[in-house]
Amino acid sequence: MAQSLTVKVQHRELSDGEKKHFVKIDLGAGTYDTGVVLTPAALGFSRYIRELVLADNIIGGFLWRYDHANNTLKSYEFDYPNAAEGPALERDADDNPGAVTLYGIAFGY
Repeated sequence: MAQSLTVKVQHRELSDGEKKHFVKIDLGAGTYDTGVVLTPAALGFSRYIRELVLADNIIGGFLWRYDHANNTLKSYEFDYPNAAEGPALERDADDNPGAVTLYGIAFGY
């Protein structure tokens, strides 16, 4: 079962012709499946998402980032078997991250 997605636009602003939405993103418990797709409509836009900036994006030891090219929220981990440092690795598809709540500012139109 893939993670469920609920987005609530908590506040809206318009600046220089671009919309800025303060959003709360709830991801229900379920299997992480190579990212959680976000559509412009999910964030309250009619055309596109220019950027999504997440606040406090490290939750439970996992880093959450918006992948603009694929319109997805992706989760990364820093779990290395030999304790060597390296880049963050995308979470495995069979991981169950549990419920997660993220807050951010979305820019788009």
